[in-house]
Amino acid sequence: MNIEYDSLSTRTLALRCEVNQQRRAEEKLRLSSNIIESSADAIFITTPEGLITDVNPAFCQNVKQDRDVLLGQAIATVKPGLLASDKGLTVWAEAIQTGHWAGELSNRRPDGELEMVWLTLSIVKDETSETRHCVGIVSSISQLVQRYHALEAAANHDALTGLPNRRLLHDRLAQAIERSKRSSTLLAVCLLDLDGFKPINDILGHNVGDQVLCVVAERMTRILRGADTVARLGGDEFVLLLGELGEAHDAKSHLKRLLHEISQPIDVQPHPVRVSASIGAILYPRDYAHVDKLLKLADTAMYAAKAQCKGCLMFYSELFPNHQ
Repeated sequence: MNIEYDSLSTRTLALRCEVNQQRRAEEKLRLSSNIIESSADAIFITTPEGLITDVNPAFCQNVKQDRDVLLGQAIATVKPGLLASDKGLTVWAEAIQTGHWAGELSNRRPDGELEMVWLTLSIVKDETSETRHCVGIVSSISQLVQRYHALEAAANHDALTGLPNRRLLHDRLAQAIERSKRSSTLLAVCLLDLDGFKPINDILGHNVGDQVLCVVAERMTRILRGADTVARLGGDEFVLLLGELGEAHDAKSHLKRLLHEISQPIDVQPHPVRVSASIGAILYPRDYAHVDKLLKLADTAMYAAKAQCKGCLMFYSELFPNHQ
């Protein structure tokens, strides 16, 4: 009797453990299903051939189609931007081969808008290591990309005028020097400082001063060619890079036009104001071949220009014609 009772108790305990395990498994499945259903990321499940077997609500919302309509369709047709291109086919093949792929891709939404997404593909295999399903998660990263570009722009551009700042200037200068070497043309490196700006700032206030700086920056950007660079070092000091020049008089022509444009009245309240500018310039590689001193020598020429008169242009070679 005790043996039968012990045997029954053992079977009952085993059955209870089995029931508890099943309940835990079911609860885990429900939890996983709830996570997938409520996820903001678009999730799809396909056969190894790429036919959709299931999707979550976020995926349906993303492609503007109902779940019943999507089932059985090829994911390459539903999401052509991800999987129909040569790159997409490579992504799919790599996922099948290695079991996983993740990376950044571009995708066109149903409304035609292009968005950047992060795609994760995972291969699900059975106990015989045969591929049964492919699970894809599509996360929109357009806002992150925009935020990155905004931070990058803030790090490389002057907050007031939007011009390149000192950090970006060094990259632009290096690029301009390389173009000068390849094309055997001259590069004019110029320092520009406004004349009469301090009284405007002191008397009319910083708000007016900021307006003047923005107008001057806009005028310089409009006058210069597309390949040229104008950067703000700080205060009322700017750097100009004029590339692909054949002769020195080409630079003089551009810079004299720039000085004339800057000297025009600037319409700020309560009354229009005027400023002029002094420019010091050096020609690379004709005047000086040591690239690390170009800005310093242009600065020397600029101070010589300011000492001469307002609205003056001075080339370093005019100060030291025999210097190399």
